[in-house]
Amino acid sequence: MDWLGAAKAKFIMKTQTLLGHPDKFTSSEFTVLKSMALGLSYEDIRKLLGLKHDKYESVCQGLFEKLGESNHYTGVKKAYHIRKPLESLRTMGKVEKIVDENVKKAILKVLKKANLSDSNTFVPQQVFFRTYANGSKKTKVFLPIKNGDPVPVNKVRIREALN
Repeated sequence: MDWLGAAKAKFIMKTQTLLGHPDKFTSSEFTVLKSMALGLSYEDIRKLLGLKHDKYESVCQGLFEKLGESNHYTGVKKAYHIRKPLESLRTMGKVEKIVDENVKKAILKVLKKANLSDSNTFVPQQVFFRTYANGSKKTKVFLPIKNGDPVPVNKVRIREALN
């Protein structure tokens, strides 16, 4: 199997790992987006999809319209969100990259309660979790809901640029 065939198989297997809603893209748009994120050239992407120049341009145009962007760099930067555990947040920079505003507000509230809202770095196990004597831990970050118990936050979606 040549490298293009292997790359295509890899893309098909990992279609839902990086984007929150990959179903809003056609398979060609999704493959173009992931290929751009991986740094493949225009020619390589065209070969991967078996497209002529005109068709490739129309696929890119549709992709950028859906993303509300005008070029591949800002499109890839906007589109990719990676789910990470709460333990991976160690700096305010990472907190600022959280995509979901309600989750970000809940985390900032916990940081403010711990007097760390102005701090650049912190230890997440001490800030975001309550550790018990038996070694188990429970999150201190919750999303309030109108009816019922608040929802615990254990993972967050982070906006990442993959180029």
